[in-house]
Order: sequence, then structure tokens, then C-alpha cells
Amino acid sequence: MLNFYKRAWGLSLATLGILSALMPARPLQAFPSFDLVGEQDYGRCVQGLREAGLSPEITASACAMALRPSQLAECVVRIGNDTGIAAEEAVLGCVGVRRPAALATCVFNITASGSGADPLNVLESCGRSLLPEQYSFCVVGMSQGGADYTPDDLLEVCLHPPEQFIDLYGES
Repeated sequence: MLNFYKRAWGLSLATLGILSALMPARPLQAFPSFDLVGEQDYGRCVQGLREAGLSPEITASACAMALRPSQLAECVVRIGNDTGIAAEEAVLGCVGVRRPAALATCVFNITASGSGADPLNVLESCGRSLLPEQYSFCVVGMSQGGADYTPDDLLEVCLHPPEQFIDLYGES
């Protein structure tokens, strides 16, 4: 590898020595790291989804598709237990996102706030948000702040804020 750098950029041996000391012993891994997922994660996924009442077919498909299988099961169980959304609906939402734990937190935060928003609409909106936890802060905060919007309107406003600001001072 050092010969490559020497030929490509005409670097001196001293510079090459410094570069080789700074280079990692093994190549850097791309995100997400699948080294963090093991067979026990898939076992926890199957166990959690089966305990949530899902069929073997849905369980197998969902766990096989998940990037983070144990988080998928935690997401389904938390949404099912804490929000009243059926496990079949929850698994569809949880399997379609990169961060199932953040989705579960978003859905829980909004439904537990007493905003009165439709739980399935909350699940869909949290799943569409790039930053689900921050999205839930927007919906809950505006709801508690007395914004003159219905709960379902707040879901839409926080998901798609206006692109242009209104001129608050009346200047043209």
C-alpha cells in the first residue's frame, strides 16, 4: 500500500511512514455496521413479534427485512402496548423506517400527550418524518402552546412547514 502512495503522489518515505501510522489497521466500515447485529437479535425479534400476537409468516418476513431486528420488536411491542395501535399496523410502520426506536418514541409522545390525534395518522406521520423524535416535540409543543390547529392539522404542519415565511411586519 505504501508503494501505491509513493508512486501516485511522489511522497517521501518520512511522509509515507506518518501516513501509515495514521491509517487504521483495517478498513473503516460503512454505516450501518452490521457487525452489531447477531443471531440473538433475530431471536429476540421473533420472540417479541410472536408475543405481540403476529403470525409466523409476518414475524419471519418482518425480522428478515429489518436492519435492526431487536429494535423492530421493541418498536412493535411499545407501540402496541402504549398506544392501542394493533400489532399488525405497528409492524408495518416499524419495518419501514431506519430507526424503529425513534419511531416508537414519536408515536408514544404524541399519543400520550392527549392531543387527540388519530393514532394511525400519528404512526404514518412519524414514519414519514426524517427526525421522528424532534417531530413529536413540534406536534406536542404546538398543541400545548395553544396553536389554533386541530391535532391532525398539527401533524401536517410539523411534517411540512411552510417554505416561505409570512412577512410579519407588513413590509413589502
